[in-house]
Amino acid sequence: MPQHKKMTSSPVERLAQQALEDLDVVLSHPHLSSVDIVVDGSQQPIRIPRSVASALREVLANSAAGRPVEVVPVRKELTTQQAADLLHVSRPHVVKLIDTGVLTGHKVGAHRRLYADDVFAFKRERDEAQRTTVDE
Repeated sequence: MPQHKKMTSSPVERLAQQALEDLDVVLSHPHLSSVDIVVDGSQQPIRIPRSVASALREVLANSAAGRPVEVVPVRKELTTQQAADLLHVSRPHVVKLIDTGVLTGHKVGAHRRLYADDVFAFKRERDEAQRTTVDE
């Protein structure tokens, strides 16, 4: 049986992994309300709220795993096509999910729109249900 070697990670993935590990150490202290980040070549640290550091942690985790990352504001309105792209389904399927009440959407003129946080919540629930089904 042929053995498959794990591909070597890229320099970006390795750097993201190291930053992730460092940030995890900092975030393991629950009493911290902010985190200071030092940029190479700068003497002045940048102070960010803990919630932003937690979001940065998610970006680093995905980057370390070689997955592309896009930051989307939670209340950003998405078109049905954008939602379909995020969910890896067809646009008509998203329309059906809205029409049946599975996904929350609203109309802007004649067009349907969805909030990004609703789409992400649906995706998390769907993915968790799929993992549960596979585990059974």
